[in-house]
Amino acid sequence: MHKACVATTICPSEVDFDLDGLPQTIEITVVNQSDRFATFQVELLAPGAAKNHRWYTLSPAVAHKQPPGDETCFRATLLDSPIPGFVGLINLTVAVFSVELGSLGEDRNLVRLRVNASNAAPLEVILLSQRYALDPLGSLSLPVQVNNRGTHGTEVMLQVTGLPETWLASEPQQRFALSSGLSKETQFVLKLPPTAYAGEYPFQVQAVGTEGLAASAHGQVEVMATGGVDVSCEPTTPSPQFFQLRNRAAYALQLHNTSNAQQAVTFTVGGEGRSQSVVQLWPDQPLVNPHETVEVALDIYPRRRWLGRSRTLPFQLETTLQDANFGVNNGHHAINVKVIPWLPIWAQGCLALLILCLLWWFSWLNPDNPRFGHQAAVNRVQFDGAGDRLVSASDDQTVIHWQVAGFFQPLVNQELGKLGQAQKSVRVVRHRPVDNNWVAAGLENGEIRLWSLEDVQHPITVLNQKDDRVLDLSFSLDSQFLFSGHGSGLVIQWPLSYRDLAVGTPPEPAFKHPFGFAVYGLTPINETTLAVAGRFNQVRLWNWQTNQTQALSFPRAGSQDDYITSIARAAYRPTLFATADNQGYITLWNLEPCLDGQNACELIDEWAVESSEAVRSVALSDNGCYLAGAGADGQAWLWPLTKNGRRAMKFREGIRLRNRSRRPLNSVDIRVTERWVLVASGGDDTQVRVKREPRLPHLSCDSRDR
Repeated sequence: MHKACVATTICPSEVDFDLDGLPQTIEITVVNQSDRFATFQVELLAPGAAKNHRWYTLSPAVAHKQPPGDETCFRATLLDSPIPGFVGLINLTVAVFSVELGSLGEDRNLVRLRVNASNAAPLEVILLSQRYALDPLGSLSLPVQVNNRGTHGTEVMLQVTGLPETWLASEPQQRFALSSGLSKETQFVLKLPPTAYAGEYPFQVQAVGTEGLAASAHGQVEVMATGGVDVSCEPTTPSPQFFQLRNRAAYALQLHNTSNAQQAVTFTVGGEGRSQSVVQLWPDQPLVNPHETVEVALDIYPRRRWLGRSRTLPFQLETTLQDANFGVNNGHHAINVKVIPWLPIWAQGCLALLILCLLWWFSWLNPDNPRFGHQAAVNRVQFDGAGDRLVSASDDQTVIHWQVAGFFQPLVNQELGKLGQAQKSVRVVRHRPVDNNWVAAGLENGEIRLWSLEDVQHPITVLNQKDDRVLDLSFSLDSQFLFSGHGSGLVIQWPLSYRDLAVGTPPEPAFKHPFGFAVYGLTPINETTLAVAGRFNQVRLWNWQTNQTQALSFPRAGSQDDYITSIARAAYRPTLFATADNQGYITLWNLEPCLDGQNACELIDEWAVESSEAVRSVALSDNGCYLAGAGADGQAWLWPLTKNGRRAMKFREGIRLRNRSRRPLNSVDIRVTERWVLVASGGDDTQVRVKREPRLPHLSCDSRDR
């Protein structure tokens, strides 16, 4: 079940309302229990309420965005019976909802309202106008007429409530005698301070006479929006440091809110240099209170060339406000960033070749150097979530951590170090998808090792049954569980709590499910469904909460020698599903029709990979626009896909990635960056490789802003 994202407290829950008496106020406190900023709104509903009948006011009308854990207090003031002329008991519904949270941000509560009537003839208060508009520092008069409809004279106390006392230039209370049948006209004077927030403020003018005679009239003051936001940027052309490995141009943006409302500021960075750089803003959408100054850090990381001359990248910074009623002063800034090459001009001469050759011979770039890389077959490779790190598992009993930049920059060491030494061959390794700060590895002897990337010296060891090979691992989408697939056909669910991982406590199995075939592939489809594949060409969709499974109708019946060797799904299109088998076929599926267990899954596309007897691994990009595969022929392939999940017509035979290996490849993984499609592979030749191809936005599935 989904966790509620809103909690509502109402005080009081039972209200007595006198039609001839004072307005009643209901306080509604809404707590944001979600994990993000959210705006909440409140509405009072009554069965049989008359249309266009203004029987209550609400303050504030809409709450500003609140961070997780914060609360918003709404005040609902009852002005009249929801049903004109009705006296008795009414069940009111207090409805709370949030546009950002959708159905998770909805909450409903009941309030019992008892409407009473009095036989006493009340005073009558008349406002000549119920709505006033006023600028900060402006003033106005509220003309009021009081009628005594009774048969006796009375002493009247007239007062304004609902507005801040600092807004009243006159006395907030007036006292006078009013004879029977007579009227009196008077006024209250409002003068707004410069700090008055823009918005609508309901108020009431209340007259109280002797013997409990009372009457009121309601109005609303609208504080008009004034001012805007001033923006400044320093400096304009920062110079990067020479030989800095990650070029960074830093700017300080000053936002000064001169308006009378909280402002949500949005930045847009464009220009010629935008596509050649990574831009970071912190905070990226700041909230600036009235008359407050906020500083925003703008960091630009341009891509630097190894060779060539210095160049200048122009950027355009646009500052806008979400509230169109306010303006931005100096909201456009032209920024120029000077980018220097990684190597200076003098270093690009004749000595470069000799130096590079010597460095290569003794460096990690030499595949025969025993001090770097794996010394036996590589069984699995996987990118982390950001695509700048990579882990690999090998028969040499090691798991190695790599940085992807090193595969394209000769002076950067790809290898970040070995996470640890196991006692058996490592069959599979997986990054934990949340935070990417843990790595799980499955061993040939049935053990599972959990390494924290912050403390690689003390892994957590988990063992269910000795010598039951771990063929695949998969984290749930929220990283709360780890699933392991074994050669015995068993799939085990391991709960992973932050507390147990922090203190190094090995998890205990939460659930075991026997599938009856060796499990070679695991991947989550959604929050409750896991795809399981393996021997006999079997693919099952397992709902681990209900313990129900559904089999995919595979186009080729599988014997004991037929295996589904690898499965994959697209993170942003989770119903796009791919399988690979040892018969040399890759199959694409649409799982949407069959997730409810009512219909069969849709087979989208299927093809035999050229010159490959067995496809050992497949991987889908997060956006579902690219598929990578690798096989026993030692070749890695890349297929661009269309929006409906088929191979693009222009690339039906795939893009052959340049690969020096002539021995089988065992694993492949894929990530899409701002400009490139990265494909990592590992195989029997002990090498881990990362290749890249330009993205293909003209094929309509992929686009730069995805």
